[in-house]
Amino acid sequence: MRSHSLRELSIEGGESILEKLPRFDFYDIKRVTRFTWSRDPSVDPQKPISDLDMAVEYTDPVDQSLTSIRLRCSCVRLLRLPELGGDFFVNEIEIEDISHDQIEDVRYRVKDFGESGFEILCKAIEISFNKSLT
Repeated sequence: MRSHSLRELSIEGGESILEKLPRFDFYDIKRVTRFTWSRDPSVDPQKPISDLDMAVEYTDPVDQSLTSIRLRCSCVRLLRLPELGGDFFVNEIEIEDISHDQIEDVRYRVKDFGESGFEILCKAIEISFNKSLT
């Protein structure tokens, strides 16, 4: 199942986000404000484990309040990035549980179905608050 609605996804931290932002939807994320790629040096070089940590701006569709959300993807196996200039925008983020595809150590696909070409295959996803921007 693929969805942009956090209510339909089983993601660590999702309940906490929905308590304070009951209308949260990945389609309302537009700008990536921080992007950190890290690799665990203690892991076997033949099977590297990399994590992606992002801060994104979420705009509430009703009151237009702006909140910084942290999205952490663990054990990343694939990362596709668009060409980056001064800004990094996403338009139609959807998350899909692809564990049935039986790709080793991959459970989720995070993909922008808009124009950016952004895509991640990873084992786990965690969502949390960074800080309020307004």
